[in-house]
Amino acid sequence: MVVSRVVRCMKRNKKKLLLLAVATAGAYVGGRYLMRRVSQISDRQTVAQRQVWRLKEHFESNRKTCNSTVISLLPTLKDALHAQLNAEAITAELRTRPSNKLSLWENLKTISFARVVVGVVSCSMLVAYMRVQLSILGATMFRDLHRPPGEEPGAPPDVQKKFLSYVQYFLQDGVVGVASCTRKATEEVLADLSLKHQMTSQDMVQLVTQVGTRMAANAPGGGGGGGSLGSCIRQYLTPREPLLQLEGEEEGEGSGDSSCVAYMLSATRDVLDCNDFATVLDGLINQGFAELHKGLCDVYHSAAQASSTLPLAKIIPLITDHYQVLFSPTFIQGLQGNKGLQRLSENIYEAFSEGSTQQ
Repeated sequence: MVVSRVVRCMKRNKKKLLLLAVATAGAYVGGRYLMRRVSQISDRQTVAQRQVWRLKEHFESNRKTCNSTVISLLPTLKDALHAQLNAEAITAELRTRPSNKLSLWENLKTISFARVVVGVVSCSMLVAYMRVQLSILGATMFRDLHRPPGEEPGAPPDVQKKFLSYVQYFLQDGVVGVASCTRKATEEVLADLSLKHQMTSQDMVQLVTQVGTRMAANAPGGGGGGGSLGSCIRQYLTPREPLLQLEGEEEGEGSGDSSCVAYMLSATRDVLDCNDFATVLDGLINQGFAELHKGLCDVYHSAAQASSTLPLAKIIPLITDHYQVLFSPTFIQGLQGNKGLQRLSENIYEAFSEGSTQQ
């Protein structure tokens, strides 16, 4: 009897039971599909997160490489500046008590102030340029690690070597231009100051600031003082029309490599020409000047002791000796930690590695 009742109940509610069965089956199938889709999305998110983590790790490794590279280039930069502004040779000549002692002192006055200014400026330029160059190269290499099968790499070893060699333009030709611009500005600022002129520590650092301002006004594109120092001197970082055919390379040889180098050089110039780079370079220079001012004030007060002023002739040796501090790892590492430089580098890395994090 129970069975017959169940059968009759099923017959009466056949349509309802059928709908229930369809709904249950649909819910089961839909649930399985939803679980599969959630799993796929989760897997893609995990892969993307891993790729972002790898990019951050690669970026940090590139930053450390850049920092060590800049430190290794400091002796070359220092030698290049020494060839343009040699205060030691004048000091040695003054010890012989020559007849042209006054003119030598005037020359030493100019070179001493010019050297500390160009030291800050050129170190800032080298730090900024190398961070841009190695960020572009590092991001390109990261993209190469995740390129599709069969796609040509953007930065093979020969390309890396050629691309990095272009820093030699700044270390050779560019430094000459910056040193010449600095010396001219220094001569103009110090022209009316005698060696007996009494100066406070603030007077001393103000002269350094005035030289930087005059450099911006004198530089091509400075517009009589309308542009910032960074926007005016960045022209010395790279040649406007770089020659891609390097020494020892025959015409037509390695055309693929030259195309890759040309692309990265063009990208580098695009970054150097943008307003963000000029802002970052100005920030580095200002940070460097702030450290220079602090250091000069410390040595000034140590030499002046109870006196509130010193004659310019006694300040010159202090500035000459302090120049060496600008090429210390501590000073350079301070510049390399600049937050604006860090943000610019991150933006470059993100832009030039685009695509690798989406694969």
